[in-house]
Amino acid sequence: MKEKITIFWLTAQGSGPRRISVTPTLLFAVCLFFITCITTSGFVLHSYKTVRSEKQFSDALKNTISHQNNEIDTLNEQIQNFSNKIGVIKARLAKIDEFEDDIRIITNIKKKKESLVGMGGPMEADDEINQFLKHSDASLLREMHEQLNQINSISLVHHKDFEKILKILEKKKSLFAATPTISPVKGRVTSRFGYRKSPFTGKKEFHGGYDISAPMGTKIIAPADGVISFVGRKGFLGKAVIINHGYGIMTQYGHTSKALKKVGDKVKRGEPIAKVGNTGRSTGPHVHYEVILNGIKVNPKKYILN
Repeated sequence: MKEKITIFWLTAQGSGPRRISVTPTLLFAVCLFFITCITTSGFVLHSYKTVRSEKQFSDALKNTISHQNNEIDTLNEQIQNFSNKIGVIKARLAKIDEFEDDIRIITNIKKKKESLVGMGGPMEADDEINQFLKHSDASLLREMHEQLNQINSISLVHHKDFEKILKILEKKKSLFAATPTISPVKGRVTSRFGYRKSPFTGKKEFHGGYDISAPMGTKIIAPADGVISFVGRKGFLGKAVIINHGYGIMTQYGHTSKALKKVGDKVKRGEPIAKVGNTGRSTGPHVHYEVILNGIKVNPKKYILN
Protein backbone atom coordinates (compact mmCIF):
# COMPACT_ATOMS: atom_id res chain seq x y z
CA MET A 1 0.00 0.00 0.00
CA LYS A 2 1.35 3.39 -1.09
CA GLU A 3 2.12 5.99 1.53
CA LYS A 4 -0.17 8.95 1.75
CA ILE A 5 0.36 12.47 2.88
CA THR A 6 -2.20 13.89 5.31
CA ILE A 7 -2.95 17.57 5.14
CA PHE A 8 -4.64 19.34 8.08
CA TRP A 9 -6.33 22.76 8.03
CA LEU A 10 -8.55 24.81 10.30
CA THR A 11 -11.73 26.63 9.29
CA ALA A 12 -12.78 30.08 10.35
CA GLN A 13 -15.86 28.78 12.22
CA GLY A 14 -13.64 27.33 15.01
CA SER A 15 -14.67 23.74 14.43
CA GLY A 16 -12.15 21.02 14.72
CA PRO A 17 -9.35 20.50 12.27
CA ARG A 18 -10.06 18.93 8.95
CA ARG A 19 -7.79 16.69 7.01
CA ILE A 20 -7.32 15.07 3.70
CA SER A 21 -4.96 12.33 2.71
CA VAL A 22 -3.45 12.29 -0.76
CA THR A 23 -0.74 10.38 -2.45
CA PRO A 24 2.53 12.17 -3.18
CA THR A 25 1.84 11.79 -6.90
CA LEU A 26 -1.50 13.52 -6.64
CA LEU A 27 -0.05 16.29 -4.47
CA PHE A 28 2.69 16.84 -7.01
CA ALA A 29 0.15 16.95 -9.82
CA VAL A 30 -1.98 19.51 -7.97
CA CYS A 31 1.03 21.67 -7.19
CA LEU A 32 2.18 21.42 -10.79
CA PHE A 33 -1.29 22.40 -11.94
CA PHE A 34 -1.35 25.54 -9.76
CA ILE A 35 2.18 26.50 -10.76
CA THR A 36 1.23 26.05 -14.42
CA CYS A 37 -1.87 28.22 -13.98
CA ILE A 38 0.07 30.95 -12.25
CA THR A 39 2.83 30.83 -14.88
CA THR A 40 0.33 30.80 -17.74
CA SER A 41 -1.61 33.70 -16.23
CA GLY A 42 1.57 35.69 -15.88
CA PHE A 43 2.57 34.90 -19.48
CA VAL A 44 -0.88 35.77 -20.79
CA LEU A 45 -0.88 39.04 -18.86
CA HIS A 46 2.61 39.87 -20.12
CA SER A 47 1.62 39.00 -23.68
CA TYR A 48 -1.48 41.16 -23.41
CA LYS A 49 0.55 44.10 -22.17
CA THR A 50 3.11 43.53 -24.95
CA VAL A 51 0.44 43.31 -27.67
CA ARG A 52 -1.28 46.39 -26.30
CA SER A 53 1.99 48.28 -26.24
CA GLU A 54 2.83 47.16 -29.78
CA LYS A 55 -0.62 48.21 -30.98
CA GLN A 56 -0.16 51.64 -29.46
CA PHE A 57 3.27 51.86 -31.12
CA SER A 58 1.76 50.66 -34.42
CA ASP A 59 -1.00 53.29 -34.24
CA ALA A 60 1.55 55.98 -33.48
CA LEU A 61 3.73 54.75 -36.34
CA LYS A 62 0.75 54.79 -38.72
CA ASN A 63 -0.03 58.37 -37.69
CA THR A 64 3.61 59.34 -38.22
CA ILE A 65 3.70 57.66 -41.64
CA SER A 66 0.42 59.31 -42.61
CA HIS A 67 1.78 62.70 -41.54
CA GLN A 68 5.02 62.11 -43.45
CA ASN A 69 3.08 61.03 -46.56
CA ASN A 70 1.10 64.27 -46.38
CA GLU A 71 4.36 66.20 -46.08
CA ILE A 72 5.79 64.28 -49.06
CA ASP A 73 2.68 65.07 -51.14
CA THR A 74 2.95 68.73 -50.20
CA LEU A 75 6.67 68.73 -50.98
CA ASN A 76 6.09 67.05 -54.36
CA GLU A 77 3.45 69.64 -55.20
CA GLN A 78 5.81 72.46 -54.24
CA ILE A 79 8.61 70.87 -56.28
CA GLN A 80 6.31 70.56 -59.29
CA ASN A 81 5.25 74.22 -59.00
CA PHE A 82 8.88 75.23 -58.60
CA SER A 83 9.83 73.15 -61.62
CA ASN A 84 7.05 74.72 -63.70
CA LYS A 85 8.24 78.21 -62.75
CA ILE A 86 11.77 77.28 -63.82
CA GLY A 87 10.34 76.11 -67.16
CA VAL A 88 8.49 79.41 -67.64
CA ILE A 89 11.64 81.41 -66.85
CA LYS A 90 13.70 79.35 -69.31
CA ALA A 91 11.04 79.81 -72.00
CA ARG A 92 11.19 83.56 -71.46
CA LEU A 93 14.97 83.47 -71.68
CA ALA A 94 14.66 81.60 -74.98
CA LYS A 95 12.32 84.32 -76.27
CA ILE A 96 14.80 86.98 -75.18
CA ASP A 97 17.51 85.01 -76.97
CA GLU A 98 15.45 85.00 -80.19
CA PHE A 99 14.67 88.70 -79.83
CA GLU A 100 18.37 89.44 -79.36
CA ASP A 101 19.13 87.52 -82.55
CA ASP A 102 16.51 89.59 -84.41
CA ILE A 103 18.01 92.82 -83.11
CA ARG A 104 21.47 91.70 -84.20
CA ILE A 105 20.22 90.86 -87.71
CA ILE A 106 18.35 94.14 -88.07
CA THR A 107 21.29 96.24 -86.86
CA ASN A 108 24.00 94.14 -88.55
CA ILE A 109 25.71 93.55 -85.19
CA LYS A 110 28.00 90.53 -85.18
CA LYS A 111 26.28 87.30 -84.21
CA LYS A 112 27.01 86.24 -80.68
CA LYS A 113 28.33 82.83 -79.72
CA GLU A 114 26.01 79.86 -79.46
CA SER A 115 23.11 80.46 -77.11
CA LEU A 116 23.38 79.23 -73.54
CA VAL A 117 19.65 78.71 -73.19
CA GLY A 118 19.76 75.19 -74.66
CA MET A 119 19.51 73.40 -71.35
CA GLY A 120 17.22 70.66 -70.10
CA GLY A 121 13.66 71.54 -69.31
CA PRO A 122 11.87 70.99 -65.99
CA MET A 123 11.25 67.40 -65.01
CA GLU A 124 7.79 65.94 -65.35
CA ALA A 125 5.83 65.25 -62.17
CA ASP A 126 6.26 61.45 -62.40
CA ASP A 127 9.98 61.82 -62.93
CA GLU A 128 10.20 64.04 -59.89
CA ILE A 129 8.39 61.54 -57.69
CA ASN A 130 10.57 58.69 -58.94
CA GLN A 131 13.66 60.76 -58.33
CA PHE A 132 12.34 61.65 -54.92
CA LEU A 133 11.83 58.00 -54.01
CA LYS A 134 15.24 57.00 -55.34
CA HIS A 135 17.46 59.84 -54.26
CA SER A 136 15.43 61.78 -51.67
CA ASP A 137 14.16 65.33 -51.94
CA ALA A 138 17.63 66.74 -51.35
CA SER A 139 18.82 65.64 -54.79
CA LEU A 140 15.82 67.28 -56.49
CA LEU A 141 16.30 70.51 -54.62
CA ARG A 142 20.00 70.40 -55.43
CA GLU A 143 19.24 69.92 -59.12
CA MET A 144 16.76 72.81 -59.10
CA HIS A 145 19.29 74.95 -57.29
CA GLU A 146 21.80 74.16 -60.02
CA GLN A 147 19.24 75.07 -62.70
CA LEU A 148 18.55 78.38 -60.95
CA ASN A 149 22.28 79.08 -60.85
CA GLN A 150 22.45 78.29 -64.57
CA ILE A 151 19.49 80.57 -65.30
CA ASN A 152 21.12 83.31 -63.24
CA SER A 153 24.36 82.91 -65.22
CA ILE A 154 22.46 83.07 -68.51
CA SER A 155 20.56 86.18 -67.43
CA LEU A 156 23.87 87.85 -66.54
CA VAL A 157 25.24 86.95 -69.98
CA HIS A 158 22.12 88.41 -71.64
CA HIS A 159 22.42 91.52 -69.50
CA LYS A 160 26.02 92.06 -70.61
CA ASP A 161 25.08 91.29 -74.24
CA PHE A 162 22.27 93.84 -74.22
CA GLU A 163 24.56 96.42 -72.62
CA LYS A 164 26.99 95.90 -75.52
CA ILE A 165 24.14 96.08 -78.03
CA LEU A 166 22.85 99.32 -76.49
CA LYS A 167 26.30 100.89 -76.73
CA ILE A 168 26.54 99.88 -80.38
CA LEU A 169 22.97 101.08 -81.02
CA GLU A 170 23.81 104.46 -79.56
CA LYS A 171 26.50 104.73 -82.21
CA LYS A 172 24.14 103.41 -84.86
CA LYS A 173 21.06 105.29 -83.70
CA SER A 174 20.47 106.95 -87.03
CA LEU A 175 20.98 103.62 -88.84
CA PHE A 176 18.47 101.93 -86.55
CA ALA A 177 15.95 104.72 -87.10
CA ALA A 178 16.38 104.21 -90.84
CA THR A 179 16.06 100.41 -90.68
CA PRO A 180 12.53 99.03 -91.30
CA THR A 181 11.32 97.10 -88.23
CA ILE A 182 7.51 97.07 -88.40
CA SER A 183 4.85 95.91 -90.83
CA PRO A 184 3.47 98.78 -92.97
CA VAL A 185 -0.09 97.59 -92.41
CA LYS A 186 -1.98 95.15 -90.18
CA GLY A 187 -3.37 92.30 -92.23
CA ARG A 188 -2.88 88.79 -93.58
CA VAL A 189 0.17 87.99 -95.70
CA THR A 190 -1.30 86.46 -98.87
CA SER A 191 1.94 86.08 -100.83
CA ARG A 192 5.50 85.93 -99.53
CA PHE A 193 8.95 86.73 -100.89
CA GLY A 194 10.35 84.24 -103.41
CA TYR A 195 9.19 82.19 -106.36
CA ARG A 196 5.48 81.54 -106.72
CA LYS A 197 2.83 80.61 -109.27
CA SER A 198 1.49 83.81 -110.83
CA PRO A 199 -2.23 84.35 -110.10
CA PHE A 200 -2.51 85.99 -113.55
CA THR A 201 -0.42 83.81 -115.90
CA GLY A 202 -0.24 80.58 -113.91
CA LYS A 203 3.51 80.49 -114.58
CA LYS A 204 6.36 80.43 -112.06
CA GLU A 205 7.64 83.92 -111.28
CA PHE A 206 9.77 85.69 -108.69
CA HIS A 207 7.79 87.74 -106.18
CA GLY A 208 10.05 90.44 -104.74
CA GLY A 209 8.06 91.39 -101.66
CA TYR A 210 5.13 90.70 -99.34
CA ASP A 211 1.47 91.05 -100.34
CA ILE A 212 -0.47 92.05 -97.22
CA SER A 213 -4.26 92.00 -97.49
CA ALA A 214 -6.19 94.75 -95.70
CA PRO A 215 -9.52 96.60 -96.12
CA MET A 216 -9.68 99.32 -98.75
CA GLY A 217 -8.51 102.66 -97.36
CA THR A 218 -6.49 101.20 -94.46
CA LYS A 219 -3.58 103.50 -93.64
CA ILE A 220 -0.11 102.34 -94.65
CA ILE A 221 2.60 103.46 -92.19
CA ALA A 222 6.33 104.01 -92.63
CA PRO A 223 8.36 101.14 -91.13
CA ALA A 224 11.31 103.51 -90.46
CA ASP A 225 12.43 107.10 -90.76
CA GLY A 226 13.13 108.38 -94.26
CA VAL A 227 12.27 110.73 -97.11
CA ILE A 228 9.58 110.19 -99.76
CA SER A 229 11.46 109.74 -103.04
CA PHE A 230 8.63 108.69 -105.40
CA VAL A 231 4.86 109.09 -105.63
CA GLY A 232 2.97 108.05 -108.74
CA ARG A 233 2.05 105.22 -111.08
CA LYS A 234 4.55 102.43 -111.62
CA GLY A 235 3.50 99.71 -114.07
CA PHE A 236 1.80 96.66 -112.56
CA LEU A 237 2.19 98.20 -109.05
CA GLY A 238 -0.37 100.89 -109.93
CA LYS A 239 -0.13 103.86 -107.62
CA ALA A 240 3.15 103.44 -105.73
CA VAL A 241 5.12 105.18 -103.00
CA ILE A 242 8.86 104.79 -102.34
CA ILE A 243 10.71 105.86 -99.18
CA ASN A 244 14.47 106.41 -99.17
CA HIS A 245 15.68 105.56 -95.66
CA GLY A 246 19.35 106.21 -96.33
CA TYR A 247 22.24 103.77 -95.77
CA GLY A 248 21.27 102.08 -99.05
CA ILE A 249 17.81 101.10 -97.72
CA MET A 250 14.59 101.82 -99.61
CA THR A 251 11.01 100.54 -99.21
CA GLN A 252 8.32 100.41 -101.90
CA TYR A 253 4.51 100.23 -101.56
CA GLY A 254 2.33 99.22 -104.49
CA HIS A 255 -1.41 99.12 -105.36
CA THR A 256 -2.19 102.08 -103.07
CA SER A 257 -5.43 104.03 -103.52
CA LYS A 258 -4.06 107.38 -102.32
CA ALA A 259 -0.71 108.84 -101.27
CA LEU A 260 -0.72 110.90 -98.08
CA LYS A 261 2.74 112.38 -98.66
CA LYS A 262 4.55 114.06 -101.54
CA VAL A 263 8.11 113.72 -102.84
CA GLY A 264 10.61 115.31 -100.47
CA ASP A 265 8.51 114.90 -97.32
CA LYS A 266 10.33 113.53 -94.28
CA VAL A 267 8.54 110.73 -92.45
CA LYS A 268 9.00 109.02 -89.11
CA ARG A 269 8.51 105.36 -88.22
CA GLY A 270 4.78 104.73 -87.71
CA GLU A 271 3.64 107.80 -89.67
CA PRO A 272 0.89 107.22 -92.33
CA ILE A 273 2.16 107.60 -95.90
CA ALA A 274 -0.64 106.15 -98.09
CA LYS A 275 -3.85 104.12 -98.11
CA VAL A 276 -4.47 100.52 -99.17
CA GLY A 277 -5.97 100.20 -102.64
CA ASN A 278 -6.48 97.89 -105.61
CA THR A 279 -4.69 99.79 -108.39
CA GLY A 280 -2.46 98.20 -111.01
CA ARG A 281 -2.49 94.45 -111.54
CA SER A 282 -4.23 93.29 -108.39
CA THR A 283 -6.79 90.69 -107.33
CA GLY A 284 -8.09 92.66 -104.36
CA PRO A 285 -7.28 95.38 -101.80
CA HIS A 286 -3.74 94.90 -100.46
CA VAL A 287 -0.32 96.51 -100.31
CA HIS A 288 2.73 95.11 -102.10
CA TYR A 289 5.62 95.80 -99.72
CA GLU A 290 9.27 95.61 -100.78
CA VAL A 291 12.53 96.17 -98.93
CA ILE A 292 15.43 97.12 -101.21
CA LEU A 293 18.99 97.00 -99.88
CA ASN A 294 21.71 98.53 -102.08
CA GLY A 295 19.47 98.08 -105.12
CA ILE A 296 18.62 94.43 -104.37
CA LYS A 297 15.20 93.26 -103.22
CA VAL A 298 15.47 91.31 -99.92
CA ASN A 299 13.02 89.31 -97.84
CA PRO A 300 10.82 91.73 -95.80
CA LYS A 301 10.37 89.02 -93.16
CA LYS A 302 13.73 89.95 -91.64
CA TYR A 303 12.54 93.53 -91.27
CA ILE A 304 9.21 92.89 -89.54
CA LEU A 305 9.58 92.46 -85.78
CA ASN A 306 5.99 93.10 -84.75
